[in-house]
Amino acid sequence: MSLSVCNFNKIAIIESLPDGEMKTGKKLYDDIILINIANNERFRISFDRVSSEIELVALLNGLYADVQEKGLYPIIHIECHGDDERKGLVLSNKDFISWEKLYELLQSINEVMDLNLLIVLAACFAFEMSFSVYAYQRAPFWGMLAPSETILPEELQKSFFSYYKTLIENTGKQDVPNGSLALESLQSHKPQQGAINFITAEYIFKLAFDGFMKDHNSSKAIKKQAQYICNELRRVGVESSISVVKASIRNLRPYYLERYHKIYFMIDLCPDNINRFGYLKEDIAIKYFLYLKYDKLDSLSRQIIGFNDQNNI
Repeated sequence: MSLSVCNFNKIAIIESLPDGEMKTGKKLYDDIILINIANNERFRISFDRVSSEIELVALLNGLYADVQEKGLYPIIHIECHGDDERKGLVLSNKDFISWEKLYELLQSINEVMDLNLLIVLAACFAFEMSFSVYAYQRAPFWGMLAPSETILPEELQKSFFSYYKTLIENTGKQDVPNGSLALESLQSHKPQQGAINFITAEYIFKLAFDGFMKDHNSSKAIKKQAQYICNELRRVGVESSISVVKASIRNLRPYYLERYHKIYFMIDLCPDNINRFGYLKEDIAIKYFLYLKYDKLDSLSRQIIGFNDQNNI
């Protein structure tokens, strides 16, 4: 599977760590700013310290405005603690940011960046955020780097310094896949426990649609859904046989692939994204034999879609 690339011209480092702890975000900034200067300042690099949810939201809103007004496309790097229950981030004043809340904040930035946002979460368990992404919503990032478990601060700092150093030094060189080289450099530093994982919007969409097909495409699942729809149709005065409804449910799978793909990859907002992510839709269509096109939907199909939307199917 050939992956897309993302565009960026800024590295925004955000730190929210309690007093008395190693300030890994500031150290990372101090180290890579020198690398950037030595390489003709290829990127803008910023450092900000926040302590509360209000401050973090304000800073992310500022990055949103920078995209719109200044054309700055940042990598957003956040240094803080992960929640022990793996449900979000904990800031220096103990404010808690759920994955759902962070998802919303990043999603809006990713929208105006035309799906080019790389998010780096230097926080324990932060890779859990990837499990809160759904195929029927807009992607919150192009890619994410984050630990899956607890990792010592100095190990995180060493790995991410190596990542950004390689990224800065190789950006702009002909025939050099700087992103791949940077990942290789990061992964060459093996922590004592856990790992820093990388995942893309494309891979998440593939997993999410595989899950959708597994949950909703079995004979048992289709029969259950058809029975529900027949009951709902009856309530509005429409009689339809379960066999007809089951056939319509199966025939709507290509429609949902088209719809979810268009929304998730923001093709309705940025038509050029079809050139970056269109291959994935074709790969999934081939895998599941989803070749039918739905320029016009019949009345029953539209009603089924309405019932499914009510139940987030």
